[in-house]
Amino acid sequence: KSKERVRDHGEIFTPQWMVELMLNQPEVQEDISSLHTTVLEPAAGEGVFLVEALKRKLSQVNDMADGKYLTSWRRNMLWALMSIYGIEFLDDNLVIARDRILEAFLIHYEETSGQQLGIKTKLYKTAKYIVTTNVIQGDALSRTNKFGLPLVFSEWQNSTESVASVKRTLFTLDDRQYDVLEYLKNFGGGNVNLQNQKSEHNQRLEFKEVSLEDVYKELVLWN
Repeated sequence: KSKERVRDHGEIFTPQWMVELMLNQPEVQEDISSLHTTVLEPAAGEGVFLVEALKRKLSQVNDMADGKYLTSWRRNMLWALMSIYGIEFLDDNLVIARDRILEAFLIHYEETSGQQLGIKTKLYKTAKYIVTTNVIQGDALSRTNKFGLPLVFSEWQNSTESVASVKRTLFTLDDRQYDVLEYLKNFGGGNVNLQNQKSEHNQRLEFKEVSLEDVYKELVLWN
């Protein structure tokens, strides 16, 4: 965007042709074809690599469709989105990257279903929440964000009882679990009233196992 940004931050955007070349490598194609295989871009820029990776995963979702249109197809779209992670140091790039990833999700939904996804629907709210949660501001080298806090990611796991439910846990790049209460205080979107949460007998706060389309609610419980 400018010589100053290249000098100060080493900002050089990966061209589309190079992104496609990387993703076309046989070993990468095999991983991308797996719905739950995660993709992490440590210098996400404006999201070109992550958008292309998501598009390929969403194409795989369509190939997997089994006729249960409103259930398995929507569910697998969210699982594909949950596998996309990114770190970007510069705030303006971060905004663009998040917007482009969400746009790719919405365009795929519209082109496949023939309908627009309304911003008031649970699917839209959850998709936007996942993008904001998975693509974060920070420095992959120092493993901290601009406030000096550790980079924290969410692991989205299949419920043991239902593929339509998800269990969320938190981890850092050092592969350490991160406290949910601390996360909500530092990063939470305001959906949880922590003043009404009380712990007994050294219980720990956890995210509740919820329906995939209820992820945006940030529901928690003491355990």
